Amino acid sequence: MVRGDHPDPALWVHGVVEPDRSRALYAFVQTATGVVAPPGRVRLPGLDEDAVHRLAPLPPGDRAEGPSRTPLPWWGEGVELTGRALATVGIQAPMLHPERLVLVEAVRL
Repeated sequence: MVRGDHPDPALWVHGVVEPDRSRALYAFVQTATGVVAPPGRVRLPGLDEDAVHRLAPLPPGDRAEGPSRTPLPWWGEGVELTGRALATVGIQAPMLHPERLVLVEAVRL
């Protein structure tokens, strides 16, 4: 199990990573109303840093129910980034209503 650091205590980021670091499933959990909007970037640790991974929402947790009317650019089509970029720079987290979550899958290409 891995945890992504985020400055807002109302947004939890955690996941599970395959032992060979080729695939991971992350949950973004909005436990309460956040202190900032939008929530900013979240870092996703644990993947093979030198490999490119495709990151995309995973059903059934792919509905970002929140106050934003504009979906994130990477949400619909997914995005391809290195494990190093995901762990150090991260991605923009979706805005979620309290007590909601989304699932995101990362798969090594």
